[in-house]
Amino acid sequence: MVSLHVPVANQPTSLWKLGGLTVSQLARKVFDEIIENNVFGLAAELAFYFLFALFPLILILVTLFGLFASHRIELQNDLLSYFAPFLPLTAFQLLQTVVSDLAVHASDFNSASRRPVYGDGGKPFC
Repeated sequence: MVSLHVPVANQPTSLWKLGGLTVSQLARKVFDEIIENNVFGLAAELAFYFLFALFPLILILVTLFGLFASHRIELQNDLLSYFAPFLPLTAFQLLQTVVSDLAVHASDFNSASRRPVYGDGGKPFC
């Protein structure tokens, strides 16, 4: 087992001593590191890519939902209710429309895939 003890000479005496720095020196060092490491740019990229990937994920989940449970409108409403608090009203209405269309068309695709495929002679291949 590895020992996690730090020698007494290397242990800080108090967190409030700030490593011998004044508050303004510490704030300046933190700000300089933030700028040097482009923290704000990385945060903006992360937020953009998250939102960029969120709606295709929703569409995929709703399509799968339509394939397996298209007759369960309560489940569809429960899924959409999670997005209502943070989406604007018009965006939420658009999402509701797209979700209901996907659920309807996904169930149509599911029923169409169960039909037999006919060849030239009119006899099913399956």
